[in-house]
Amino acid sequence: MRTNRRVEVALTALLFLHATYKFFITDASLVVDLIGYNAIALAIGLLLIHNRQVIDRTALTALLLGFSFWLFGSLLASFAFFFDFNRAWFSAANFLYLCFYPCLVIGLPRSIRLPKKLSSTEFLDAAIVTAGLSSIGAALLIEPFFGKSSGDSVATFFAIFFPIADLILLTIGTSSLLAASINKRSITIISGLVLFVINDFSFLWELSHKRYQFGSIIDDGWLFGLLLITLGIAQRQEKLMASEVVPPILITFAIFSAATLLVLVALDSQRFPRFCIAPIGITLLLGFLRMAIALKSAESASVDRQLARVDELTGLANRREFIWQLQQSARIGTSSILLLDLDGFKEVNDQYGHEVGDELLRAIAHRFLRITPESDCLARLGGDEFALLHSGEISDAREFALALRATLSYPFEIQKQLINVGVSIGVVSHNGGEDLLARVDEAMYRAKREGSGVEVMI
Repeated sequence: MRTNRRVEVALTALLFLHATYKFFITDASLVVDLIGYNAIALAIGLLLIHNRQVIDRTALTALLLGFSFWLFGSLLASFAFFFDFNRAWFSAANFLYLCFYPCLVIGLPRSIRLPKKLSSTEFLDAAIVTAGLSSIGAALLIEPFFGKSSGDSVATFFAIFFPIADLILLTIGTSSLLAASINKRSITIISGLVLFVINDFSFLWELSHKRYQFGSIIDDGWLFGLLLITLGIAQRQEKLMASEVVPPILITFAIFSAATLLVLVALDSQRFPRFCIAPIGITLLLGFLRMAIALKSAESASVDRQLARVDELTGLANRREFIWQLQQSARIGTSSILLLDLDGFKEVNDQYGHEVGDELLRAIAHRFLRITPESDCLARLGGDEFALLHSGEISDAREFALALRATLSYPFEIQKQLINVGVSIGVVSHNGGEDLLARVDEAMYRAKREGSGVEVMI
């Protein structure tokens, strides 16, 4: 650990020494800018290889691959400059720089936060924010900031790609920081990323205004950014609580910005570059897809909540829903509770089987429900036991209990079998007491024991 710390300090001091030298001596030097600069970049990559704090090996592999692409791009650009290679070598270097970005898009979020498998909606949210901020950059920053296209299609492609890629990388990194707990490690990584992106924009600005000089101090800004990212990753990784990958406010901002830009482009198409239409369209398309998924999820959640309160066999309210209705009832003193237990149902199950028994329960529930007022709550508590919250005085409840018994006075035809069952009903007044269910249960068993059919407990 101490050895790694010494290497980090030595590498940081060496980079500061290199930047100080370039601050005073701007001319490109083979030793300082080809060998020294790329040796420092290689040392940063080796420091990352020896890192032991990245739990997620996918993140470490992606970061190493990204750093390798950047290092080889730097070497290629340096050789092309010092040995007068043709422009194809610079394009190849830019292509390697291009490969650097997707690797960091994969590696950075996973190294800021503990590895967590993204759901499809989380991935979609990240894509919306990425596309939305890219559309802002394409519409408002690229052409006004870097000027008109030079006519070189390859140069134009890279001039458009790099700032958009920087915005994407910065957005994903910032989203990961917001989703994680803010600590020294994550702040160091994001600081390095911000420095890298600012330096990239500064370089593109200098290049577009023909003021960039190879080997100037601006080149060291990339190394400082990469070093900060590496030093941050090397710090101890804290365990984080699960949280949202992308804050909803960022998603809302991305979609709103894209919609606003689309209106502005429609009103004044000459003011904005044509290529900004693509990220705007992608953002809105992904936004509509996300909304459809959200609506589907809300519908499924509503169905799940409904099923959690409904008896699957009969479609009546279940025990949970009945107890909730009982607790929420504002009709204490003016409503009654009825508990119904079927007579002879066990014998039917034993004789004809559970399939016939289930069909019989559905038919009984249908008969009960036909005469139950809409203001009442009829529920199946389980097995052959039903309950009813009746909106009426105790005397009305007794009459209603007799009516419920009458619905079973004629047989059911189930699978060509005529089946007769009865019901014993206990009735109590809803007094809001905690012993309500116990009292009505006692009344029901008294009715069953005495064969009276209906028993009222005052």
